[in-house]
Amino acid sequence: MDINRRNFIYAVKNAAKLVKALSLLQSIGLMAEGSGEDSIGYCIWEAITNSTNIALELMGYDVGDETANAVFLDFIERYNENDLTDDDIMEYYQTYKKNK
Repeated sequence: MDINRRNFIYAVKNAAKLVKALSLLQSIGLMAEGSGEDSIGYCIWEAITNSTNIALELMGYDVGDETANAVFLDFIERYNENDLTDDDIMEYYQTYKKNK
């Protein structure tokens, strides 16, 4: 497996764990939202954004591509809900990556 595909898998898994962590915090009544760069919500969303940006770049999309971003975050939700495998991640990658 080439390095871009391996890094894509890591980016997906990282974003998925961060989204899950945010959800768990909210489920126990901890509001992860807040103002300022020191809030837990800001830190988690910044990390999710960074992982998403890495994934988008590995797939050949611009970081500011809102459609690609939304599709990726939908995939992250499906990943968390359905316990997807590395093969599922690679199928997504092959389906949605831009041809260069």
